[in-house]
Amino acid sequence: MLFGSLAVIMAMLLLFEVAAFWHARNVFDDAAAEGARVAAAYDGSCRQGVTAARTMVQQAAGSWGDTVRITCVDGPVITINIA
Repeated sequence: MLFGSLAVIMAMLLLFEVAAFWHARNVFDDAAAEGARVAAAYDGSCRQGVTAARTMVQQAAGSWGDTVRITCVDGPVITINIA
């Protein structure tokens, strides 16, 4: 009984971790796409793209997104990376 309940608890914790990871990945992917869209728009810049991505992360993630590092590579194809 003890080992069975421990296995159920571990399975539930694994499920919660996977769900949190999946949610964070979706938030960061959407923010990076929005930042790249803003940066690539007419008269857009990397600074505006990073600001848009940071705003989107803050809206969706709240306080756990405070330490997010966002970088932008300007060129023929604008790339926004969120780590």
